[in-house]
Amino acid sequence: MNVNDEEVMKIFKNNLVNRIFKLLPEREEECEYWQDNLEDIIVDLKGIMTVYDKMDDRVSACHSLIIKLNGIKDVKFEVFRRNIFSAITLVKKIWI
Repeated sequence: MNVNDEEVMKIFKNNLVNRIFKLLPEREEECEYWQDNLEDIIVDLKGIMTVYDKMDDRVSACHSLIIKLNGIKDVKFEVFRRNIFSAITLVKKIWI
């Protein structure tokens, strides 16, 4: 990965963290589009996995993140909140 790729991935990581965090107030305020935003994040994660070699550790970590995000659609808010912070931690570990 060259310097430009690293900068792009840093921007992607920061954007992803912000988008995941933004789901908290959207869900709490019962915004009608929070699930659409969650789906968009999942689509982006599936897309970014195509950039990496299948043997790259980030691919399996992205799978774990997708599973976590898919699992929070229909849970109590407390569980949702806890898993949002867990997802953000995972993003930060994937793209250091």
